[in-house]
Amino acid sequence: MKAPSTNPIQAFKPSAPPTLRPFDRLSSRSFTIVELLVVVAIIGILASLLLPALQQSREKANQSSCMGQTRQFALAFQQYADDWNDSLPPYVSDPDYKVWWYNNTRDYLGGNMVWRCPSQRLASMLDYGVIYSHTSGVAWSQYIKKMRYPQESAVISETEGQNTAAGRSGQLYLGYCPYNWAEGAIGWAYYRGIAWPGRHMYGNNSAYVDGHADFRRYTDIMTRARYWNH
Repeated sequence: MKAPSTNPIQAFKPSAPPTLRPFDRLSSRSFTIVELLVVVAIIGILASLLLPALQQSREKANQSSCMGQTRQFALAFQQYADDWNDSLPPYVSDPDYKVWWYNNTRDYLGGNMVWRCPSQRLASMLDYGVIYSHTSGVAWSQYIKKMRYPQESAVISETEGQNTAAGRSGQLYLGYCPYNWAEGAIGWAYYRGIAWPGRHMYGNNSAYVDGHADFRRYTDIMTRARYWNH
């Protein structure tokens, strides 16, 4: 039998890779771009869904921290009353307006961290104010034992200077009783000094004579007579 004249290994020639036509290359490149755009769109949708939840969670943490600070104020006021014959700190101690309530309570607070609300974006040294004028006044203040509703009467809340024409400033050291001053009656405190519409999701933290603190809507604060010791 005659052997084959050619080597089968030598006879095998690998085929050349297929050549993509210009249209095939364009189609392949376009599909990759579409995939990238789809991924970017999905990331954008997820971010739009998660970002409000993250912001709300951060604000809730700020509100909780702020509430702890208002509670510290209430405890400091109680300690002040223990040393001053049961009287709360007056808004200002003298008719010349030289010694304010925050001067009188600083030693009871043990630091300056409580003066600023973590949600406040305005430049200020103090973001809270006393309840004026049936609880703290000028050169006088209420006696705790004479207050009929210590669990409902506030001693401090979140305040800010407000003027519809000039804008806002962080610093205002009192909230004006709505039963004594109409809205807009005070030029530097258009909304009676209480942070409006609310520093934390349309509300503010307040602390009370009995030492507890809570969160209330701005409208709720303005419509509760006992809140103002009225």
